[in-house]
Amino acid sequence: MPSQFKVFKQKMRGNNSERTRDLQIRQKVHVPQDEARTRLARRLIVIIMGETMASLVSYILEGEGHLTLATDDTRIGAILSEKHKASLIILDTDILAENQSTKQAVDPLVTNPGAPLLIVTADSERWRSLVGPSQAVTVLQKPLRAHALLTQIRSHMAAPERARELRFADVTACLRTRRVRRGGRRVHTSPTQFRMLCHLLRNPGQVVSRDELVEAVWKGADVVDPRTVDAHVVHLRKALTIGGERNIIQTVRSAGYLLDIDG
Repeated sequence: MPSQFKVFKQKMRGNNSERTRDLQIRQKVHVPQDEARTRLARRLIVIIMGETMASLVSYILEGEGHLTLATDDTRIGAILSEKHKASLIILDTDILAENQSTKQAVDPLVTNPGAPLLIVTADSERWRSLVGPSQAVTVLQKPLRAHALLTQIRSHMAAPERARELRFADVTACLRTRRVRRGGRRVHTSPTQFRMLCHLLRNPGQVVSRDELVEAVWKGADVVDPRTVDAHVVHLRKALTIGGERNIIQTVRSAGYLLDIDG
C-alpha cells in the first residue's frame, strides 16, 4: 500500500537518517537572499508529488513562511484542499497511475473554489489541450528547477485576483469570499449550492449530468439521490431569479443541466 505522507514539518522532527536527508536537501536548495518574500497570510498549499520532490518543495515553501501538506494521492489532495481552504494546489503528473484519466485526476482538484491548480508535467502540450483554457489551471513544463517553480508559486500567491472569480452573463461568484452577485444584487446560497454554481460556471454551454454534479459537489459520496441534486438546483434557480432575472440554469431532459442565457 503506497504511503500517503502528510505534514513534512513532522518529518523534520524524525530520526537521525531523516534529519540527515533533510540537511542534504537544504544544501541543494538555493533561495536568493535578495528576493522579496511573499507577505501574505499563512494559508495552506497542498502538494501532490512523489515524496522526494515533495520534501524539497515543502522545505522551500515553509522557508518562505507558507504552510504545506503533501500527499501522493489526488483524491486525498482534493480533500485536504477543501478541508483547509488551500490557497494553491501543486500537482506533479508523475504520480498519476497509467490508467488514471485526466478527468479523474484534475476534476476533484479544480472543484475546490479559491484554490488555483499548478500542474507540473513533462508533457505540457498534451495537458494544456486536455485541460483547455482555464484561469484556475496553469501547466508548467518539466524539467523545472526549484527556483523556477518557486517563482511560479510566488506569482500565484502574490496575485489574489487570479482564479478568484467565475463569471457568466451577469452572475459572478467570488471564490475568495464565497459570495455570489447577480448584477448589483447579492445572491444568498448555501455552501452546497455555491459549489454547484461554481461547477456550472466552469462549464458554461455544456451539459452537466447529475452524476457529474454529485462527483463535483459531494466529492463522490456513495449515496446522493438524484432528487437531492434537483432540489438544490431548484433552490439555486430561485436565488438567482428572485429579483425577476432570467433563468440561466436550463434542464436538459434525461441528461442534466446547462448554463445558458438563451434557453
